[in-house]
Amino acid sequence: MVDAVFGLPLHPLVVHAVVVLLPLVALGVIALVLMPRWRARFAVPLLGLLVVGAVSAVVAMLAGDALAEVVGVPGTHRTWGVTLAFTAVGYLAAAGAWLWWVREADDEPSRAREALGWLAAVLSAAVLVLTVLAGHSGSSAVWSGVADATPSLAPTMSGGASPSPPSATPSPSVEPTDSTATPSRFGSPPATTTTGDGPITMAAVEANATADSCWAAIDGFVYDLTDWIARHPGGPDRILALCGTDATAAFTAQHDGDAPPTAQLELLRLGPLA
Repeated sequence: MVDAVFGLPLHPLVVHAVVVLLPLVALGVIALVLMPRWRARFAVPLLGLLVVGAVSAVVAMLAGDALAEVVGVPGTHRTWGVTLAFTAVGYLAAAGAWLWWVREADDEPSRAREALGWLAAVLSAAVLVLTVLAGHSGSSAVWSGVADATPSLAPTMSGGASPSPPSATPSPSVEPTDSTATPSRFGSPPATTTTGDGPITMAAVEANATADSCWAAIDGFVYDLTDWIARHPGGPDRILALCGTDATAAFTAQHDGDAPPTAQLELLRLGPLA
């Protein structure tokens, strides 16, 4: 299937249809269950929106799997997304059948029809909850902590606020020697790049093996992955496992030849490995 449109990933584009249409249909179905006189007017339009929303949920799931091959699997978000997609298919079967059934005014009461309507209402509530959970987990995987990572400049004028004190746990003393190093876009430029004596040693990498200071060697260079731990789409554990190690094999196995991860990694480069 097509997993990109005009160079953009298909998944985030289709997701917009899911998070708009499915909740809209769910609220509409609940309203029709409670207000029978509205059914003949709104049943068919809601059925059309339901078809589009359910199909979009399935497409979003498949496109998300394709995107995960490039950026990594966003654990929790994928779980909720898959659950929502399968629930949407079942919702289409139950609520769709009921909407088709009530599309025309019918004065004859039917217990079976009303029972199916209440089942559709219950599924509507489930769809609402799952859409919120899937959408929130996806937003968190992409944007969590990004706003907080933007550094603010403390006032330096007389009477202004004083700068924050340095961290109680100092990093190894180093001096930059690589003029091409690019600061991370996820926070302040790294305070350390290479050792004063030259390239960074593997011992220095191994000394930065915690969530507070996470370095990794990849293909002859050292990268500061600290700020990326909480932002990795596949979850923090994937990055924590690389802290203080030579992660060349792990990175190559997951992202070899993929431009977006490679470009992101370059933003975190500290310097060459000794």
